[in-house]
Amino acid sequence: MNKNFDGQIYFDEKDLPKAEKMFADDVITESDETHPIEIELSEIQLTDTVIYERKLASWKDLTTLPKIRTKCVKICRIGPIKTCCGWKTQIKWYYRTATLIVSTKKPSDIKNAVENCIKTAAIAAAIAAIVSGGSAAVGAAEKVLYSCLLSKLGDNLLSVRIDLSGRWGDWS
Repeated sequence: MNKNFDGQIYFDEKDLPKAEKMFADDVITESDETHPIEIELSEIQLTDTVIYERKLASWKDLTTLPKIRTKCVKICRIGPIKTCCGWKTQIKWYYRTATLIVSTKKPSDIKNAVENCIKTAAIAAAIAAIVSGGSAAVGAAEKVLYSCLLSKLGDNLLSVRIDLSGRWGDWS
């Protein structure tokens, strides 16, 4: 059975999809003003850093209006007049992707720390969503994720950032 989802949250690394083919003009990167999610420890001299990236979620952005195009697929004649009597409408949706980027001073077990913290943050978000009706889920997940990473990586942690990128999907 083929299911079509509007979005996906990746709790475990084995659930991550294969990398998509993308072109430079497909990607629009922006920082989210409502959630400036960045922790920087600026007094540290960056001489040797290790960066770990992981896709957190991807979803259809329902707040961005889709692109729509119509095309005449059937022409009818009424005497000498030609008119279109059959239209085909196609829609192109905008998709968002959230990527977690963690940088540390020295090589450490970043992967396991990130995986454990993502699962802990997901549980906190689910509990907050149940209690608040959904509105507090993102804030709870952010706070738990950052505090968990800080406790697991300690002074080795340099920065934690979530990048939001977007691209237009295919015509459907």
